[in-house]
Amino acid sequence: VVTIDSESCPSPGIFKTTLPEGYVLADGTNVLSLTVALSAGSSEGTSSYADSDTLTNVTYYDADGTPKTCQSATKVTNTPDVEGGNTITWGKPGMTTWYAVNNSHLTIGDSADKWTIYVKGDVHLIMMQGSWLCMTGRIEVLPGNSLTIYCDNTSNSGKLQAWYTQGGNASIGGSAESPDSGTITINSGSVSASSSGSGAGIGSGEGGSAGDITINGGIIDAK
Repeated sequence: VVTIDSESCPSPGIFKTTLPEGYVLADGTNVLSLTVALSAGSSEGTSSYADSDTLTNVTYYDADGTPKTCQSATKVTNTPDVEGGNTITWGKPGMTTWYAVNNSHLTIGDSADKWTIYVKGDVHLIMMQGSWLCMTGRIEVLPGNSLTIYCDNTSNSGKLQAWYTQGGNASIGGSAESPDSGTITINSGSVSASSSGSGAGIGSGEGGSAGDITINGGIIDAK
């Protein structure tokens, strides 16, 4: 809780952080902002820290079609884990993390450079209205990890497309080296996953066993 003079501060107010004299931000680091929403007749407001990589109060439709709100989700980008690399990690082992796609056309990888997104822990992905995540590569979900996909609207207009064309890897799920897949749930959204190799579109890599795969809604094309 942050105490602010409600007469001089609009609601919501957005305030940029400043560094002490003599300090500078590292290259590529975003300045934090503090959003303060003041309640009527009060000088106390609820605050949430967010930078340009965070989306707040994102709607999603759950397994039973009920709209819910994610308070804070990391915005999906095509920035690799290591500069010049071709891998991205979503989540952390043993933790629940939320991500959201709000780009009209976000491309990760291409035919000459196929990327891998590694899902770690319990990852929840929201496809926002009009968004399109086009993945040339694969989304790896191994045993002990889970990926749950949602959309923020009833028309399922948020799209996730994943194509993988080499070896025994699944487009979403297991890999050629670790073919068993983890838990994959799709509650809403449009998901297209295709593998022209010997792995599944959604499920295990070649010779592996698929974990729990649950489709509660959405538009699915897997092959």
